[in-house]
Amino acid sequence: MLKDFLLAASMANLCLIHVWSELLTPIDASSRFSMRLPASSLDFLALILSELILCLVLWSFVQAGRRLLRCSERFYPLLGVSLLALCIVPANGIRTRFLSWRIDIMLAALHKGTGKLALGLLPIVAVPLIARRYRQITRWTVACVLVLAPFAGAVAVRAAIAGIGARVAAQPNVTAPPVVAPRGGDRPKIVWFVFDGMDQSTSLDGHSEVPMPVLKRLKDEAVYAENARPPAGETRLSLPSYLIGRRVAETDRRGDGDLDLLLSGGGTVVWSGASSVFTESRSLGFTTALAGWYLPYCRVIGNQLDYCMSEVYESVVPSGEASLWDRIRLQIFTVDPLNGREQHILRHRRILQAAKMLTADPAYNVIFIHWPVPHYPPVYDATHHRYTRAAYSFTKGYFQNLGLVEDSLKEVRQVMEDAGVWNNATLIVTSDHPPTDSGISDDMRVPFLVKLAGQKRGVAVAEPVNTVVIAEMCLAILRKQVRNELELAAWLTARSSKED
Repeated sequence: MLKDFLLAASMANLCLIHVWSELLTPIDASSRFSMRLPASSLDFLALILSELILCLVLWSFVQAGRRLLRCSERFYPLLGVSLLALCIVPANGIRTRFLSWRIDIMLAALHKGTGKLALGLLPIVAVPLIARRYRQITRWTVACVLVLAPFAGAVAVRAAIAGIGARVAAQPNVTAPPVVAPRGGDRPKIVWFVFDGMDQSTSLDGHSEVPMPVLKRLKDEAVYAENARPPAGETRLSLPSYLIGRRVAETDRRGDGDLDLLLSGGGTVVWSGASSVFTESRSLGFTTALAGWYLPYCRVIGNQLDYCMSEVYESVVPSGEASLWDRIRLQIFTVDPLNGREQHILRHRRILQAAKMLTADPAYNVIFIHWPVPHYPPVYDATHHRYTRAAYSFTKGYFQNLGLVEDSLKEVRQVMEDAGVWNNATLIVTSDHPPTDSGISDDMRVPFLVKLAGQKRGVAVAEPVNTVVIAEMCLAILRKQVRNELELAAWLTARSSKED
C-alpha cells in the first residue's frame, strides 16, 4: 500500500513539472517578470493540493490495476503500456520547459541522413523488445519513478515554506482613474495593432501560403512603409520601445517586479515611471486602453491606462480574481501535452474580444493591442477558418496563424464599420519582430501600415523607417500636426535616417 502511494505521489509530482518548475525554481528573471503577478500563498497551496489530488487519482488507478492482475496476468502488458504512456507527460514537460526542443525540428532532423534510417529502424527494434521484455521494462520504470519519490515531498515542503512567506492575496491589476474628456469637438480614435512575430514579405509581399486579402485591402488605403524595421529583434525589447518611443537595448528585472530599460542611446529608465504614448495622451486629455499578452502590462503600467487587460505566456499564475479551485484546475490541466496550444487559443479569443469591444467604443481614444499571433504555437486552420490543436509543424503553422491574423483584422474592421467608427479612426498595423524561425523567412522588415481617419488611397514611403517612431507619430496625430496621408508620408520620410 505504501509503495503504491509513493509511486502515485512521485508520478503526480513528475506530471506537474510545469507548475513547480515555475513557482519554485523560475528559470530566469525574464520568466519571473512574464508572470502576470508574483505567486501568492494561494498558488503554493494550490500546488500542494494539485499534487495530492493527482496522487489520489493515480493511486486509485494503481489499485484498480492490481485488482485486474489478480483476475488475470493477461492485463500486465496493458498496464505496462499505460505506465509508459503516462511517462510521456513529464518527458514532454522536460522537453518544453527546460530543453525547448520543438517537435517539428526534431522530426525534421530525424528525416535527414542517418536520422531517417534510425527513425525507420526504431519501431522494428523497439516493438519486439517491448513485447519480450515488457515485464522488465515495467519494473525498471516503476523503480525509477519510486527513486524520485522523495522529490515529491521536497516540492510539498518547499511550497509550504514559500506559501508562508508569500503575500496572502493577489494584487489586482492597477488601472488609472478615468480621464475627464473635454466637451465639444470630434474625439480622435487611434487603434494600434502589433502582431507578434510577423514579417513584411509573408504578410504583405505575397509570399504567404495563405491568401491575405484583408491586409492587402488595408495596404491599398493606407500609408505604407516599404522598408520598415522594428526597434529590436524580440518582444521584451520591442514592446517597451514602442510604448516609450525610444529604442531599448536591454532590460533588467527589478526586485519590485518592474523593469529597468537600458536605452540604446545610453541611460536607464524604469518602465513604470517612463514617459509613454499613454502618459502623453492622457496629458492631452485623451483616454487610453491596452489589451496584450506576454508582458505584465497591467501590473507595471496599469496606472497609465483607462482600461487594461494582459495575458501571459505559459504561466500558471492567474489573475488576482482567480479562486483557489481555479488555480488548482489551471495547474492540473498542465498535464495535457497540448495544454499550451489550448491556452494560446484562449489568449487570442480573449484579446480578440477585448479588441472588438475597445475599437467599437467611442469612449477610448488611444487603443493598443498586442496580438499573440502569428507567434507559435500553431493554433489555426486557415483553410476552414477554425482553431486547431493538431498542427505540429511550426513553419507551416506560422502561415496558418497568418490566416488568424487575417480573420482577426476582418472581424475587428467589421465591428468598427458596424459601430460607425471606421472612417474616422486611425488604424496602425505593424509587428514587434520578424518570425524567429529561419525556415519561414529571412526578411528582417516588418509591416507598417497607417490608415488615417478619412483616408481612401494608399501612399508608399520608400525610405527606411524604424517603427519606434509610432509613439511620436500618434502624438503628432492627436496634436493635429499630421492631418492627411501626404503630410504623414513627409513626416515619416523626415525621420527615416534619424531613427534607423
